[in-house]
Amino acid sequence: YNYDAACTRVSQDQLAGPPGRIVWIDGPNWTCTPSGPITQVSAGGRLFSIINEAYRFGSKVQSPRTHLYVHDAFNGVRLWKQPTASGKLTTVAAKDRIYCVPAGDGPLCALDALTGRELKRYEVLTALQWVVFGDGRLVGSAQKNLLCVDADSGSTLWTKPFVVEEANITPNAALD
Repeated sequence: YNYDAACTRVSQDQLAGPPGRIVWIDGPNWTCTPSGPITQVSAGGRLFSIINEAYRFGSKVQSPRTHLYVHDAFNGVRLWKQPTASGKLTTVAAKDRIYCVPAGDGPLCALDALTGRELKRYEVLTALQWVVFGDGRLVGSAQKNLLCVDADSGSTLWTKPFVVEEANITPNAALD
């Protein structure tokens, strides 16, 4: 969806071309979201998909049961799956990490992309509205502030007040 920190929607990959056939398929076989996953990001040969596993009984819909699915992008082997509260704007992937909000309403966490093990918790990025990643830094909007956090150490590099009047704003950020 968003290829890089500038939210570019087109990859610079020169080797990949348009899909010629379906290589693999994995569940769930039904969801409440007719358009498919809530979001998908990829990095390091892995595909990260956030899927609402709730389903309908006639006109009744279960409460959301959102899970993060991680697959080997080449062969489709499911590496792991776990509950998450992340959505479209609060999930970013790097080569060996996925940054997302685990189940509940907690802060942003860095998870090992291969195992799903929690590597770091960013307490300053609680009540997250959106986040982008680039050059080892996480920039996000949380608790009416715009923050930049060093992804490795977790230390806050800077913070600025940030209040948005419009509810439908998609972040565009470039890290320099």
